[in-house]
Amino acid sequence: MLNYPQRLDECSTPQFSREIYLNLQGYIHRNEMHFVKTLERSPGLKKTLEDLLWLQGAVLDTPNLLDGVIHTPKSNEAYTTSGFGASTEPSGSGDTYVGNVGKLYGSNIIIIPLEQANKYEYVAKFTGSTPGEWKVVIWNKIGPDGKMDGWYGNACCSFALAAGQTKYVAFAPNSQGGWAMTKTASIPKDQNGGYASTWGEFDFGSAENDGWSGFDVSAIQAQHAHLEVQGMQICSALNKGLCSYITKDAKVVHNAYTISTAEIGGIGGNLFPGPVRLAVEIGFGE
Repeated sequence: MLNYPQRLDECSTPQFSREIYLNLQGYIHRNEMHFVKTLERSPGLKKTLEDLLWLQGAVLDTPNLLDGVIHTPKSNEAYTTSGFGASTEPSGSGDTYVGNVGKLYGSNIIIIPLEQANKYEYVAKFTGSTPGEWKVVIWNKIGPDGKMDGWYGNACCSFALAAGQTKYVAFAPNSQGGWAMTKTASIPKDQNGGYASTWGEFDFGSAENDGWSGFDVSAIQAQHAHLEVQGMQICSALNKGLCSYITKDAKVVHNAYTISTAEIGGIGGNLFPGPVRLAVEIGFGE
């Protein structure tokens, strides 16, 4: 699925510098009352700031934006594992590599609030972009039986997502798997029982690949089953322009998998070791 670059210069440059956020932090401290009043009058500005904080992994000291100040983690601060189960031992290699699936199974994937987002190393932000409610399910590549069948009805995290609504999901290191979505009661399946809508695929902090991460959007399962291809976009929020997306019915495909490219490795985003922030748009281009 994912090929990992051998040099740092093969990666995209972060879109936002740490200095921007340190300057913003200083401004808030110097103009706290004015800043709070401005936010009270400008809900749009509040949302923009929340997005910026999440992009760089910054967070508020309290859940209430109006009462908080920006906190930028020090370089020696460890990312939290709160809420995760213990990690499982890796085994195998290549396509059959078994990473972390959590003890208990599936406890390597948890839903978190925005104000906790910087405390975790690997976070995906899911946003609904079209009217109606989406159902999203997330699975580990390896199922609870230890076989490579996580997408055969073995989702370990699920949530509903309305238009404009956002959910944040944290992943434990060395987690591999995918997610799919639908506007129907359950995720469409192929004749063998595998999820067969548009997929997002992830590999976070791969121990097999020296901590590299990766992602892609794929229509392969839906196309094999002759089922609908929904629109999805995944972007690395810390790497400008690094995206993988497919629009409805695969009318537009960018850096993503379809049946015709199923055997090509390295499509999607490959990320240097370190924190990852993925922005996932469900219903993209619909």
